[in-house]
Amino acid sequence: MRKLLLLFLAFLASIFFLLLLFNTLSWRSMQPAPPAPEKAAFSLKKAAKRLSLAIKRPSPKQQQLDSLSWEAFLRRYYPSLLKHPNTELIVLGENLTILHWKGRDLRLLPFLAVSYIQFKEPELDNLPAWTHGPYSGEQQDAFIWGLGSQRGMANAIAYLEVFQQKLAENSWPERSFYLLMGPKDRASAQRAARYFKRKGLRFELALGPESDIYTENEMGIGAPIAALAIGEVQTLETKIWQADESQLKAALHYLEGQTYDWSQEQAAYQAIYPYLGPELPFVKRFLWANRFYLGDWSSSSLGQGPILSAWKNEVAIKEEEAGYLRLQQPLAPHYQASDFSELGQYVDSVKHRSWGDSTLSLTQGFAYELLQTHVRQIFPKTLVLPTVLPKTSCYRANLQPFCEQYYHFSPWRFDAAERLRLSKQEDERLGLDNFMRGLQFYEQLLERLLF
Repeated sequence: MRKLLLLFLAFLASIFFLLLLFNTLSWRSMQPAPPAPEKAAFSLKKAAKRLSLAIKRPSPKQQQLDSLSWEAFLRRYYPSLLKHPNTELIVLGENLTILHWKGRDLRLLPFLAVSYIQFKEPELDNLPAWTHGPYSGEQQDAFIWGLGSQRGMANAIAYLEVFQQKLAENSWPERSFYLLMGPKDRASAQRAARYFKRKGLRFELALGPESDIYTENEMGIGAPIAALAIGEVQTLETKIWQADESQLKAALHYLEGQTYDWSQEQAAYQAIYPYLGPELPFVKRFLWANRFYLGDWSSSSLGQGPILSAWKNEVAIKEEEAGYLRLQQPLAPHYQASDFSELGQYVDSVKHRSWGDSTLSLTQGFAYELLQTHVRQIFPKTLVLPTVLPKTSCYRANLQPFCEQYYHFSPWRFDAAERLRLSKQEDERLGLDNFMRGLQFYEQLLERLLF
């Protein structure tokens, strides 16, 4: 009898294992496979030349006679965009502009694109690290060199090139298009938000920079990963005063050791299951495909590969003087600084300030699937995965009240060497082949979204 019972249990176990194996092997990818796009009609040479000219604009601090505001740059190098009867240039500041292309169907909510065209100047001590200088705009070795080439300037020029070509073809979109181009700072974002509020504008989709394509990853996946950002962390600034040095160190240790329950991060992990699972190594795929039976592994080391640029409690800025400490560090969305209840026992005085609180955009529906499809169209072997920005962007929290579906993505592929340049924000350069694919991406995206 006991032997029969063991045989019966072994039979049930084998059936259960076969069920788990079937779930694993039948888990199909949700990455779309769109047809290849038609060959773009752009002149890469002319587009690259205008990107070089944009980078060469001297900074306001240099006070050179040929210094151009962004408005003046547009009027000089893209005059057709400003003279067309269906376009409008809205100037909100010397280097903060909105280019509006009026659509035919006012019932459709417009599309908003955000690009950066002015950046913090490099420190003088860092200038030797620049091969051609931050404002050179030099084209050499199949690269365009200069400040902002990797961080938004190329996005702005790519949009303008597509815009100009569509106007040359006498195209008139169904949906209106707003191209916001400005400095990478919160003051400019707030000014743009006030304008949108005054005009009563709402948007179907907003797309900003800040995220791109990783050619390497730590998940055991050979394919490049396009990180389509659906949210961001907040930034928390803490200022504390404490004359006792040992107590000041204790306060620092307390802040660096905090952990926060980030429910939004977990929601984002849950969202990626159907997009990533089939491309995972077998063990992780087995666990994730059968999480209903085996438990949810998303909070374990087996589940949490660096799929998202997951928030970590790492100090971004630390300023320390005698009796004073100032920290800036990432903070989970909707987390309150008042939750640092124990900090008071270490310090004489403390001040908190946070900014950048926003919600996650959807990983299903029209907006996400449109972006995912066009990324895969231009980069067919790339996996598109939702991510959360590990830093606070300048514009998202201010503009999201006007567009719930706000995403971040730049169509640039960076390997480890180029990503190091990006993280250090020095010696920036963008490959011409990279730039060409970006032009194709924006052309296909605007064609599908506006027409």
